[in-house]
Amino acid sequence: GRVIAFGARKLRDDDPIQGKYINSPETPVYSKSRVVFGLFQSKEAVRSENNALMVEGYADTISLFQAGIQNVVASSGTALTPDQLRLVAKYAKTLTLVYDADSAGSQATVRGVDLALEQGFDVKIVPLPKGEDPDSFVRKNGSKEFRQLLQDAVSFIDFKATQFLNQGAFSTPEGKTAAVRSIVQSIAKIGDELKRNFFVKEVADRYGIYESVLYREL
Repeated sequence: GRVIAFGARKLRDDDPIQGKYINSPETPVYSKSRVVFGLFQSKEAVRSENNALMVEGYADTISLFQAGIQNVVASSGTALTPDQLRLVAKYAKTLTLVYDADSAGSQATVRGVDLALEQGFDVKIVPLPKGEDPDSFVRKNGSKEFRQLLQDAVSFIDFKATQFLNQGAFSTPEGKTAAVRSIVQSIAKIGDELKRNFFVKEVADRYGIYESVLYREL
């Protein structure tokens, strides 16, 4: 609970600061990739709900916490790392990724999904409306609407399928192949064999593919 560094977020678009976030320089006690912002304040809520909401930035964390959604932590404006996930894993088995709706946020979510599956988390994703981040959404719509988004969280399979659908991948056999292969690559990160088998069955049923084909790909 002690201060180890400072972080800030750019508030005006015309600010000449490079990037959206600015942090203290790295020191022996502060390595951004090993720190989970807000975990000290939220760990009891994370533990009691067995679910950590992972957002990107400082303002996202603070706004949600103030709105009464207290099981929230942030990756401090950096891509999720195994060190950060190992810290969160001490308190919860479910990780809900809540990232910006822009393309960079979606790419960060895809990378985070695979890392979290490798670390043994049950992973959910909350897609935000276009142009919104958690901070702006909860300020405009309040905590009740945000909790509804959490209720509607999707599986990593649904999230990836939607990403490929939006790119028009399912209109060609080659696109379908790439989409299903990407989903299977994520399933392959899961260490629990029983869970892995259920996900393979779900993909086989959804896309009309023999499970044996998917197991060979796996």
